[in-house]
Amino acid sequence: MGVEIVVRDLVKAQDIMMSTSYYLSQVPILAGQDFAMVKNDPKEKGPRRQYGKDIDCPQEWRDALAQLLPREVSYLGGNDLMTKLPPEARAENMMIYIGHEGT
Repeated sequence: MGVEIVVRDLVKAQDIMMSTSYYLSQVPILAGQDFAMVKNDPKEKGPRRQYGKDIDCPQEWRDALAQLLPREVSYLGGNDLMTKLPPEARAENMMIYIGHEGT
């Protein structure tokens, strides 16, 4: 089943729990919705607008980012605001947001 994440349903204004793998399988479907068709046909159900929010970034993704990004822009790198904050005020984890409308 995988790790459970919070998915925000913007149409219903509520949060839904689902597995990461299930949500990721839905992203292409969500992205392929025909918003114009929904607007022109009042009988058509509205488009689903669901976003994965406040998801802990998987370690594999952190490792891949560390290989791609210069050290200066990585977490606690030279240009990271977190280095200017006391340790107790720093973010403890890297969060990601996953969506289907250009995010």
